[in-house]
Amino acid sequence: MGSAPYRNENPPRQRKSTGNNRNRQNSRRPGGARRRLSKKERLRRKRIRLLKRFAGAFLVFLVLLLLIVHFAGKSSSDSATAESGGQSSSSSEAVFSKNGSIKVTSVESFDKSYYSEDELSAMIKSQIQEADDAGCRIKNEGLNVKNGVATLTLSYGSSSDYETFNERKLYYGKFSEAKTSGYDPKSAIGCASMEDSEKLLTEGDLGSLTGKTFVYVTDEMTLTVPYDILYASANVRVSGKEAVPTSEVSENAPAMLVLVK
Repeated sequence: MGSAPYRNENPPRQRKSTGNNRNRQNSRRPGGARRRLSKKERLRRKRIRLLKRFAGAFLVFLVLLLLIVHFAGKSSSDSATAESGGQSSSSSEAVFSKNGSIKVTSVESFDKSYYSEDELSAMIKSQIQEADDAGCRIKNEGLNVKNGVATLTLSYGSSSDYETFNERKLYYGKFSEAKTSGYDPKSAIGCASMEDSEKLLTEGDLGSLTGKTFVYVTDEMTLTVPYDILYASANVRVSGKEAVPTSEVSENAPAMLVLVK
C-alpha cells in the first residue's frame, strides 16, 4: 500500500461552519466592499472640493488661517496694485491695544469660482463659534468682498487667544512675563535701539526691561503698537509706532519689538 497522504493516520478534522464565520464571509462579499468604497469616494470628493476652494493655502489650515496666516506679510503696496488692475495680492496688519487685545485685518484676492461670499461667511462664523466654545475670545469685526478682494478683520482678547486659534507663535505682554509664556527674553538680544542707531540690545540690558512691553510675532504683518518703540529686530522698519516687515518673518526669524512701557 502507498504511504498515507498525511503524517498522522487520521485526516484533519473539517471545521464546522458557524454563524460568525458566515457573517465574516458575508462582510467580505463584493457588495459590502462596494458600499465601503462608495462612502470613501464621497468623502474623497468632498475633500477635493474643499481643497479646490482654498487652492494655494496651507492645506492643514482652515479658511480663517488661510486669510490670516498664509497670506500674512505681503506688502500693502501689492494691495494697491491689485485694486488698480494688477496681479492678485495679500497683506495683513495687526493693531495691538493697551488692554492686551489684538485686531488683525487680512486682505486677499477673492475668486468666486472656488467659493461664494456666503460660503466664506458661513465658514468663518462656524469656526469662530467653535473657538468661542473652546474658550477663545475672538470676534468677527467684519468681512467685506469688493472688486475681487476679500477683507477680514478679527479681534482677539489676548495674544494667547491668537496663538490657540491660529496655532502660530505670538506674544504681546510684559517683558518680565515672557519666559513663563514660553518665550526667552534673550531672543531680543541684538535688536537695534530706536534712540541710538549704533546701539544693539545686550544681555546686560535685559534687567532694565522688566516693566517694558515685548512683542514677538512669527507672521509677516504690519505691526501697530500703542507705545513708542524702544528696540526692534532687524527684519522690520520702524516709523513712529508702526513696524513694517522688510525681510522674512517666521518662527525661525521672528519680528520683535520692545516698547517704552
